[in-house]
Amino acid sequence: MIDSQWLALILTFGLPLLFAIDLTLRRPRNWADWLLRSALLLSLSTFLFLGGVVWLDIGLPWRWILIVLAVAATIWSCPIRRSAETQYVPNRWGGWISLMAFALPTALFLTNLLKILTAGSVPADAVNLALPLSGDRIAVMQGGQSIILNHHFTTPSQKYATDLVALWPDGQRAKTVSSSNPEDYAIFGMPVIAPCEGDVLATRDDLPETPIGGANLQAPAGNFVLLSCDGITVLLAHLQPGSLSVDAGTGVGTGQELGLVGNSGNSTEPHLHVHAVEGQVDDINAAISTATAVPITFDGLFLTRNMVLR
Repeated sequence: MIDSQWLALILTFGLPLLFAIDLTLRRPRNWADWLLRSALLLSLSTFLFLGGVVWLDIGLPWRWILIVLAVAATIWSCPIRRSAETQYVPNRWGGWISLMAFALPTALFLTNLLKILTAGSVPADAVNLALPLSGDRIAVMQGGQSIILNHHFTTPSQKYATDLVALWPDGQRAKTVSSSNPEDYAIFGMPVIAPCEGDVLATRDDLPETPIGGANLQAPAGNFVLLSCDGITVLLAHLQPGSLSVDAGTGVGTGQELGLVGNSGNSTEPHLHVHAVEGQVDDINAAISTATAVPITFDGLFLTRNMVLR
């Protein structure tokens, strides 16, 4: 059985390659065919370039291959290279049926591409926090105002949540794709710091690490810290067991160390989950399921997938 990350990697490169080969070898006979098939290839490649889930596995520079491939195939297949008398539209029913077959996926990818482009707009009521990690090369694995970029978006209390990882010098978040060793992940053990000044409402520190690829649905937040900061409650989740340096009822200052990033709770790999909700919420179940989400920025940035910070 193919691992989900490998499957995503194969599809990310495989689908644009198939469309590029089709466009290059079965060259368009009219301008309408070329425009539609080129639009499909370019919109798909741009969609994957911006919103693909594999780039933090293999390194962000690899995504430029999609753009280069799409542009090269589009230029090579341009009808102007064949004849100045190329027709604008098909002159047979078969050609029109082919156009219709390409129209639906093209519209789909263009629509989703528009959603990605608008997912990073900063909400007017966003609350600004400090980045809650003290390390370098922090990247966004989940984030943005769209289910395409952020799998939390459909959960009301976690609508504006973000999942943060770190990158090794080669740009990968783990030393190998789908590694089962938590220490292979650059963020594992990184200090988590308070993103705001406030009070600790609740903590948990006794849950074991979840095996890579697993899930703990009974305690989804795993080991966590709940902070009350100026009218909102901030959750920092999936911390290492025994790593917390604060207790409920104590005050913290911005930048104060709280614990270490781990993989506890409902987490498939080491990362830091952060989201905020309205008011003071000291019950972890309410904070992750029934409270009202608050949009947040970090150091003035509204985070979306594949952004790299610092």
